[in-house]
Parts: sequence; C-alpha cells; structure tokens
Amino acid sequence: MPRGFRPRLRAAALLIAVAAGLLVLGKLLSVKGFAWASEFASIAGFFVALVALIWPWLVHQMSGPRPVSMSRIAEAAEELAGALSRQWAEEEGMTAAPGRGR
Repeated sequence: MPRGFRPRLRAAALLIAVAAGLLVLGKLLSVKGFAWASEFASIAGFFVALVALIWPWLVHQMSGPRPVSMSRIAEAAEELAGALSRQWAEEEGMTAAPGRGR
C-alpha cells in the first residue's frame, strides 16, 4: 500500500459516515417534527459534551506508555550502580567494625 493510504481511507470513511448520519437525521426531522428535534438535541448535546470531556483521558489511555530512550536507561543504570556501591560500602563498614553493629 502507498504511504499515507490508511489515513486517507479513514478520512473518507469518516466523511461517508457523517454524510449518512446527516441524511438519517434529516429524514428523522422531517418525520418526527421539531418538538422531537428539540428534545433530541438536548440529549445529544449532553453526550457530545461528555465525549469532549472524556476524550483527552481516552486518548491518553489508548496511546500507551511512552517509549523509553536508551540514554535514560543508561542514566538509571549508572545511578543504581552508584547507590548500590555506596550501600554495600556502608554495610561492609558496619560489619568490619565489631564494636558497632545492629
């Protein structure tokens, strides 16, 4: 497949879905009347606001964790090695002095 084909396909599918939805909505408006449309709009507005509120959280959950760079892993390994060597040296110092202890 050519590069960029899938985003274009998704955009075309979205446009077709929106057009079909508008046609169905227009047909419902002509059949049900404006009173029904007013009630429907208030309920639909609530759901649109709810989706707009939840959307950033949903995108964050779907994107997954950020990739970890190798430089961050190397820094963390160096920090861990330094902390462990200090702790081991401290423990060796405590066991080498028999007068002091736990």
